[in-house]
Amino acid sequence: MNRKRSKKAADFFADKGFYIVLILCIAAIGVSGYILFFAGQDGEGGEEALLKETELLITDSTASTEQELTVDIPENATRETEVIMAADVTEPEKETEPTEESTESGGTPEQSAEQVVATAEITEEKPAASFFVWPVTGEVISPFSVDELVFNKTMEDWRVHTGADISANAGTPVCAIGDGTVEDVYTDEMMGVTVVIDHGNETKSVYQNLMEAVTVAVGDKVRAGDTVGGVGKTAESEIAQPSHLHLEVIQDGARIDPIELLP
Repeated sequence: MNRKRSKKAADFFADKGFYIVLILCIAAIGVSGYILFFAGQDGEGGEEALLKETELLITDSTASTEQELTVDIPENATRETEVIMAADVTEPEKETEPTEESTESGGTPEQSAEQVVATAEITEEKPAASFFVWPVTGEVISPFSVDELVFNKTMEDWRVHTGADISANAGTPVCAIGDGTVEDVYTDEMMGVTVVIDHGNETKSVYQNLMEAVTVAVGDKVRAGDTVGGVGKTAESEIAQPSHLHLEVIQDGARIDPIELLP
């Protein structure tokens, strides 16, 4: 009888033994987890504390990353690659201190500066003509006349003549009658290509009926005898006359006979 029971038990365990072992293992794991869970609540370094600390680290890391990504960089921000190193910057020149010599001579720094400005102004002064020369060699074919009317062949009328017409072949070089500075270069509708030279002392010379291409520009310094252009045929109001230079002189704001200045 006992042998039969033993055999039945052996057959049962042989048939169902695998499941029994599986259940026992699951139970053991559950008990172990239960013990660890409650042990972590009472003791330091428990699994729950470790999980919470890990979670906080992950959260902080994520928040830091998101903050960096959402920061707007100003358009005028200076980046490291754009920073100018101090060694590459040229230091401005230091102002020189007044020397003992300048102090002994009785001049203050303010006076020295005024003297420099005065010197610069003297240097930039326009040269004044001390003598005059003929602009071209030729005969005066139409003299200066403002008190009496003269007949103009081109316009076929009587009018004043504010300059002197000096005959010269087209292309003949035209010279400055004296030292001075070129004040203006332009084309007059009736008198053609024009050059104006300021000779200082309220005296200016005007050269008209020039060729299209002149050899000076506004601001140029010229000396007596320097070429300013060539005789042309650009004066529409005097085109019927022989080839010539129309020369005018303005002194103290009024036109005078230019021949009176020439030797």
